[in-house]
Amino acid sequence: MRSLRAAEQLGRFAVVGVANTLVSLAIFSGLTAGGAPAALAAAAAFAVGAVNGYVLNARWTFSCRGSKLRYLAVQLGGLAATTALAGLAGAAGYLAALPAVTLATFAANRRWTFRAGT
Repeated sequence: MRSLRAAEQLGRFAVVGVANTLVSLAIFSGLTAGGAPAALAAAAAFAVGAVNGYVLNARWTFSCRGSKLRYLAVQLGGLAATTALAGLAGAAGYLAALPAVTLATFAANRRWTFRAGT
C-alpha cells in the first residue's frame, strides 16, 4: 500500500511540476513582454512557480502543511543541480537533469518537507 501511495504522490508531483512550468512561463513571458530584463523575469517566474508548487503540493500531493523553509531549500537544491548539469553538458545535461532532479526533489519533499503526508 505504501508504494501505491508513493506512486500516486509522484504522479501528482509531476502534474504540479507541469502546472509550475506553465505558470512560470506565463510570468516570464508577461514580464519580458512588458520590458523587464530576462534575468529579473526569470527570478520572478521561479519565485511564483515555487509558491504555486508549495501550495499545490501541500494541499493535493502530500495533503499536509510542510516546512516552507525546507521546501525552499529543496527547490534551490534542484535549481542548483539543474544549472550545474546544464553548465557542464549543455542541452544534454539539462535534459538529463530533468528526470533526475524531479525524482530527487520528490524524494526530498516526501521524506523531509512534507513528512507527515507520507
